[in-house]
Amino acid sequence: MNEIYSPDAFLMKIFEMPYYVIGVKTLVNSLRLGVFEELKEPKTSDELAKVKNWNKKNTEIFLQTLRALKYVEKEKEKYKNTSDTNKYLVKSSEDYAGSVLASFGTDLGGVFQEDISSLLEINLDNKSYKFQNDEKVEDRVAYTEDDQIDFSKMENTFRTIQSGYNLKQMKWLLSRVFKINKGKTLLDLGCGAGMYSLAFSKEHSDIELTLYDLSSMGDIIGRSIELTEMKERAKLITGDFTKDDIGSGYDVIFSSSSIYAAKHCLDDFMGKIYQALNPNGIFVCIADGIDKDYSEPWDMVVSWFIYRMKDMYLEVTKDMVKDSAIKAGFVSLEKMSVISSGGHLDVDILQKIVKE
Repeated sequence: MNEIYSPDAFLMKIFEMPYYVIGVKTLVNSLRLGVFEELKEPKTSDELAKVKNWNKKNTEIFLQTLRALKYVEKEKEKYKNTSDTNKYLVKSSEDYAGSVLASFGTDLGGVFQEDISSLLEINLDNKSYKFQNDEKVEDRVAYTEDDQIDFSKMENTFRTIQSGYNLKQMKWLLSRVFKINKGKTLLDLGCGAGMYSLAFSKEHSDIELTLYDLSSMGDIIGRSIELTEMKERAKLITGDFTKDDIGSGYDVIFSSSSIYAAKHCLDDFMGKIYQALNPNGIFVCIADGIDKDYSEPWDMVVSWFIYRMKDMYLEVTKDMVKDSAIKAGFVSLEKMSVISSGGHLDVDILQKIVKE
């Protein structure tokens, strides 16, 4: 898989920086919980869970994350410290370098809690986890219209995310797709603030644009349409795209980091996308692409770490989108890897081939 539209080394550091803090918190917890002392000798996750009296499932997730961060390695089913970890992160080593981290930790805020020991308890039944907005996330896989989230407080954030380098990258991708398709109609599905497709369409006067997201995002998208002076050319539809009608007759459907909402019904959703496209239409899907053994890429593995421990499985693993799309009748034209402020992401370009 080729890395395309890659930023320079400085920009790479900027994009990866949000995940560094989560990685540091993972390391802090590992030091405080004595994980590396236990992994001087190889152990399976079940063996470590037994020694530490931890929950087996979340111990495995914890070790997968440490592996993605390159602190431990795995041979067959057993995890063990890397040589550098043994030298610098085991307390008995004369080169131990973890004392400051273990003592002071760091402060990220958000959903990542400083102490994850409660998530490693054997008995997790009847636990009710909450994010800062007090939304319960037990066994959740997607946000829907039933979720009462005040997106208005994040309006500027949504728009800022879809600007600068990210915007330039997405416009480049859409230009590439429309050179293949030669179409005129574009659906931005789960569009967020809508700036990607609005900016692209403004530069291509022949594009007919439809923006789609939850009704709670409607006002934000409406203001984006006004800001880009696209009121006469952009159509807005709101609803839950996993349940409601998304329209039809599209030449290109574009989904940037919105496929998570359909993970629980992915095959049906792909069929819906297929039917909404014109013959030879293209579906462009941008999502995580995490290795199935959760070893890479480290930023994506770390970003979903705590969510997974809380049974909120929103992450997308490698080829999940492509495999489901092929079952629906799509042909995979191209798969590429990109990096942005959203981390390392996979791009699937899929086409509805209709033989005459």
